[in-house]
Amino acid sequence: MYFDWKKMPLKKARSGAHTPIVIIGAGPIGLAMGLAMARQGIASIVLETRDQVSDGSRAIALTRRTMQIFDGLGVGNAVLEKAHLWDLNAVHYGDQLVYEMSLEQPPFEKHQMTNLQQCWIEQIFLDRLAADNLADVRWGNELVRLEQYDDIVHLGVRGPDGIEYEITTDYVIAADGARGDP
Repeated sequence: MYFDWKKMPLKKARSGAHTPIVIIGAGPIGLAMGLAMARQGIASIVLETRDQVSDGSRAIALTRRTMQIFDGLGVGNAVLEKAHLWDLNAVHYGDQLVYEMSLEQPPFEKHQMTNLQQCWIEQIFLDRLAADNLADVRWGNELVRLEQYDDIVHLGVRGPDGIEYEITTDYVIAADGARGDP
């Protein structure tokens, strides 16, 4: 399925902003956290250094439990509209079938095994976040400093224009993946 990668609009922000939650990373986990917060009526800022959704998938198979979580976030049906559903896992060596496992949909279970590329999942999440209008996704914004105090966190963020600004927040969620800074 073809995906049209687009550069996201880059926002210039100003210092002094306070938000209850700042999420570092706009991959599937960061965007899912933004959705989870929005579903609870909690505003958040999502910071992402990239300027577009992922151009590769770190995982493509979605388990039934993942789909149940997507349902809870209000995006399950949108994912199913784009996804490929399957119930048979087959492993081949060359032309020879060496292993086969049935993953049939259990009775009373809504979901079966589902495949969808990460770019589509991220775009579905972004579309839903835009509809909720509670998460401010800031593309091209990099966390450069974090100072934690007893009741507040100060973040230094480099915007897409290279100028650093400050955000204060109550909580930070690190969702920048395995290659994120410690």
